[in-house]
Amino acid sequence: MTPYEAYTYDEENVSPLLFTEENVCHDDTFIDSDDNIYFGTNKGFWVVMDNFQYHFNTKNGTNSNNIYTFYQDSKGIIWITLGNGIMELWNLIQNY
Repeated sequence: MTPYEAYTYDEENVSPLLFTEENVCHDDTFIDSDDNIYFGTNKGFWVVMDNFQYHFNTKNGTNSNNIYTFYQDSKGIIWITLGNGIMELWNLIQNY
């Protein structure tokens, strides 16, 4: 992970996973029970699902661009802590 990119490594190959031109401060990386990968930053968060990346920020659903941590509860709901409190992600991602 660098401020602009993330890679995967499968013990043989390094492959690009996420690229952005934004100058971001990476705060958290999280993998949920469905193997989706989340990157929390000061510019919102990215989620990589089925080899496609989505970017969420205050322009399309979060109440802050500062994403600090992710958590998945026993019901499978993903929660984030962000600059303005705690937010449930399930509805945000399903409605995108």
